Amino acid sequence: TKTLLRIVGEGDVPLERLSETLNRVATDYKRLQSQVAALSPDNPVARGLVDKAKADVDAGRFAMAHQRLAAARQAQIAAAREAKMLRDQAHAAEIAQLEGAASSVAAEAELTVTEGNYKQAAELFQQAAELQPAERPAKADMYRWRWAKALYRQGYERGDNAALLACIDAFRTLLARHAREREPLDWARVQSGLGFALYRLGTRETGTARLEQAVAAFRAALQV
Repeated sequence: TKTLLRIVGEGDVPLERLSETLNRVATDYKRLQSQVAALSPDNPVARGLVDKAKADVDAGRFAMAHQRLAAARQAQIAAAREAKMLRDQAHAAEIAQLEGAASSVAAEAELTVTEGNYKQAAELFQQAAELQPAERPAKADMYRWRWAKALYRQGYERGDNAALLACIDAFRTLLARHAREREPLDWARVQSGLGFALYRLGTRETGTARLEQAVAAFRAALQV
């Protein structure tokens, strides 16, 4: 009651509006108490400050409650910034580890190419592309290029038409990732690789559809 009367008295309320004003202030005060009582921060420093602020509100020490709630806010903002910094550091570490894993798989793939096991090498390059973090797409595309080239060698040198079909799909996937306007040389290189894969497969078929597609791919590459 003293708290409510003090709040009303500080507002210099006319006598005829005293009852109405007391009712309004009482409603506001109860709402304040409920809201402050519901506060339960995870941050231990903020929690301690909020608990003291609850006692200040109940005792009518509003100036002290202001200070404690403001300090609790600052403690939680500082904790949030620290959490973000730790999250960013963890994300950077995750990227570095995944990129290292992708490089290791790619090195193993190159070893497998040297051994002449192109099909296994293609699978390893595919794994490297999938492991490579999305934040650094250029390396992933390089692994996809090596993946397609390993499939090409498997198809060309070992007479594996299924590998050439997979190679064509791989080059078309790469082509969709390179815009001619943005990366003209990479786009032309992929068109050329696609043309060779289509040509090799076309020479083994009775129809000319693959050869015509190869011609179109080579002509596209020559535009750049």
